[in-house]
Amino acid sequence: ASVGGATWLDAPRAGKTKGGEQFGVCAAGETVFVSSRFRNPLEIPLALTEVSLRCAFEKSGSQTSSKDVKSGSDDTSVSIPALDITLRPLETRLVRLACVPQIEGTLRVSGVSWRLRSAETKPSSETASAEEKTASTQRTRNFVPFDVRAARTRRGADGIVWVRDTPRER
Repeated sequence: ASVGGATWLDAPRAGKTKGGEQFGVCAAGETVFVSSRFRNPLEIPLALTEVSLRCAFEKSGSQTSSKDVKSGSDDTSVSIPALDITLRPLETRLVRLACVPQIEGTLRVSGVSWRLRSAETKPSSETASAEEKTASTQRTRNFVPFDVRAARTRRGADGIVWVRDTPRER
């Protein structure tokens, strides 16, 4: 009895590479989730506000360059909800972030952004200003781009088995 070769079922996302970059396909209106790891190296709690994905979106069939889309922008092509999270001292947490493309096109998730919020102050007197009584939020947004070295899928040395190369974790 002969053993058959690999079929289209054996090839994970066969043909889903574009310029050496792997990608997935989703429908307009379908939520795209990205899990990102946040780590607090300090021995005090950190409060992060407006934690969201930063994306670049290019409309289908357009010859124009893609535009950067942020949470809270007026762009209606992509909906990007923002989260508020608090990290305990020395905590590492996996956070699931989302974005929803509203129209057909190419969505490229480039990274994650957030603002730092300081802890609320406890004024010692009643004459303290309103600014001292409320938490202060950082004015500029922090941004960290994703390292897009994705796991690559290729044929193994025997030419039949699919092998998955994973980049080492930093």
